Amino acid sequence: MELRVSRESGLKLYSKLATLGTKYHEDHLINHPADILKSSVEKLCTSLNELLATRNSHGSDKNKEKAICDHILELDSFYDRLFLVIKGLSPMGRIDNKNATLWLKGNDPEAYARFKDSTTKAHTMIRKISNGIKHDSLSVGYLTVVDSKNRIVDGFYFAKTVGKEELQGPCLDIHPKYKGSSTAISYDYFIRQSAGFVATCLFHLDRIFLDKIKTSEISFDSLYQFFDKQKSVGNLIFPNEYNEELAEFSVEKLSIVIKFPAKEKRNKDTDMIVSVKPLFKINGRTNSSNNELPYFKLLP
Repeated sequence: MELRVSRESGLKLYSKLATLGTKYHEDHLINHPADILKSSVEKLCTSLNELLATRNSHGSDKNKEKAICDHILELDSFYDRLFLVIKGLSPMGRIDNKNATLWLKGNDPEAYARFKDSTTKAHTMIRKISNGIKHDSLSVGYLTVVDSKNRIVDGFYFAKTVGKEELQGPCLDIHPKYKGSSTAISYDYFIRQSAGFVATCLFHLDRIFLDKIKTSEISFDSLYQFFDKQKSVGNLIFPNEYNEELAEFSVEKLSIVIKFPAKEKRNKDTDMIVSVKPLFKINGRTNSSNNELPYFKLLP
């Protein structure tokens, strides 16, 4: 999948939505599909700005944790709002449901299945973390790893009780084990994976629902800015993330091209980390700290 976003001509999907002649959204009593998409992207820009602004702040900064969680929740909400966009493209169905996802599933199960099949894999990590934030008592932990090239890789993980004596460690539903150790999420991986997720959703929304529509070009500055802020993110990722899918950016004249999925190339030294430096939190109730160290089995 490749998505092209131009500084001048925007995104074909948005141009198609903005020039739609239908007014199905009025029958559903929802906003115009182009307005829903634009508002969703603007909210993503705001949460991304906060994430990037707090990346280098100390782990004791409460805004750092808030920025991570807010961006994940906004990414998940972005996905849910796409079903509102789809509903706004569609006439009233035989099944009425204010939940746009259930509405599409009931009225056009084939289109629902095609969109879900095309986007669920990219969405899975975001959905798992979002549900954990909303429904579990997770906290955010931080760490830096010095990798095999002596580069400092910064990241975070979502912690909960994982053992006796109130042992705190990465939530296994979110962070699968890697070579016997718990894992975390690097900032570079997270930003590139979530950018790929957004691009994938937009690409398949256009492909499945608006592919045959021709239209004039309309700028979509907020979406261009969203990807522009991420295009220079590097490849400082944790060892297990070399197995995972993320976005790859390129610039062609006035356009940003997002390719997804892509992977960083691993080598024989990828797992040979030099050190792990965590920032463990003190439990105010017990005045103690009992924590599991991610990647400890990869240490020399």
